[in-house]
Amino acid sequence: MMGEAEKISAEMGGENKAKPDEFTYVLFIDAWFAHNRIDDAYSYFMKMVESGLRPSVGVYNKVVNELLKAVQVDRAKELYNQMLEKELKPDGTSYNLIFMGLCEHGKMDDRQLRLMHPPVDGVKDQGDQG
Repeated sequence: MMGEAEKISAEMGGENKAKPDEFTYVLFIDAWFAHNRIDDAYSYFMKMVESGLRPSVGVYNKVVNELLKAVQVDRAKELYNQMLEKELKPDGTSYNLIFMGLCEHGKMDDRQLRLMHPPVDGVKDQGDQG
């Protein structure tokens, strides 16, 4: 099955041919993750970004989640930071995924925790003195 999908993927995008949209990329990304082909899924996600498409926060969340499940924490953190650099506003799922993933894999210290945690109106950080 994946061989046929790869063939279709390779045929797309040439001159006068259909260019993949976000939906198409996500289908391929999901398929590669489902077949435990993490590197292929990540590469295809990066190809989507390089093509000029702007993945939604939901797509970033999906890829970050799968990378964390595959214990590719550095890649997941890289994509989370990329989302911020592209001025996409993380949602609650984004924060939960990266927070839980970094904590679970021992990649979070107290300073990072404070920097990463979104401020909550009316609630002071324990480190605040004022």
